[in-house]
Amino acid sequence: AYPFSNVLDVTANDDMTIVNLECSISDLSAGSGSTFSFLAPKAATDILTLGSVEFATTANNHAMDFGQQVYDTLANLDAAGIGHCGEGEGTLYTTESGLTVGVYAVYSWHTPSAESVAAGVRSLRDAGAEIVVVSAHWGNEASYYQNANQEEVGRAAIDAGASIVFGHGPHRLEPFEKYNNGIIFYSLGNFVFGGNTNPDDKDCLIFQQTFTVTGDTVAKNDDVDFIAASVSTETDRNTYQPMLAEGDEKARIEAKVQEAADRIAAAA
Repeated sequence: AYPFSNVLDVTANDDMTIVNLECSISDLSAGSGSTFSFLAPKAATDILTLGSVEFATTANNHAMDFGQQVYDTLANLDAAGIGHCGEGEGTLYTTESGLTVGVYAVYSWHTPSAESVAAGVRSLRDAGAEIVVVSAHWGNEASYYQNANQEEVGRAAIDAGASIVFGHGPHRLEPFEKYNNGIIFYSLGNFVFGGNTNPDDKDCLIFQQTFTVTGDTVAKNDDVDFIAASVSTETDRNTYQPMLAEGDEKARIEAKVQEAADRIAAAA
C-alpha cells in the first residue's frame, strides 16, 4: 500500500484511474540484455489494486525487457482484476457507474502513426465506447517540449473521437493542449518511478477529467484538474512514493505547465 498512499484521496475517489505500466510483472526469471530492465514480482499487482488503479496500459519500451519467457504480466493483471491493453490495442472497460470507456495504447518506438491511432479510436467508438482515452508512449527523452509527431498523432486521435490523450515517455512534464473539444497532455512525467534513486526533475501531474452522464448522453464538464505532484516525498532522494504538491511548490508546477500550454495556444 506504500507507493500510492499519499494520493489515494484522488485515485480512490474517481471512477477510473489509468496508468502506464512500464515493467513486467512476473515471478518467472530470465536474463535481459538491456541496461535498464524493469521487473516486478507478481505480488506487485497489489500496489495497483491498493492504489485504486483500475486500468494499466503496457505499450512502452520496457514492457518486453525480459522477453516472452516472463511475459505473464497480462495474466497477472487479469488475476488482480486490472483492465489492460498493449501495443496498438483498444479495450473497452465498464466503470462501476456503468460508463463504457475505450482505452487505446500505442508506443511504436516512440513515433506512433496518426492513421493507426485514429483508426483505433474510431474502432472503439464503433464498438460502443462512450469515452475514448488514448495512452501514448512517445516523444523525446528528457525533453520539456512535444515534437511534431506527438502533435500530429494527438490531434488525429481527438479528430477521430478521443476525448483525452495522455502521453508519457520523455520522463518530464510537457505542455497540454486543448484541441477540438478534447485535451492532449503531451507528457505527465514520472509517477511511481523505480528507475532512478534521485531523479533530477521530480515534477509530475495527475490529470483528471470529469464527465456528466445523462441518460445516453455523455458530456465533458469544464471540471478539468491538473493536480501537481512530485515523484518523491523528499527533494534529495527518491522515496518511490509520490505526493501531492502544496503551497509554493504547487503554484510553481502549475505555472510551469500553464506557461508551456500558453506557448502552444499562441503558436496556433
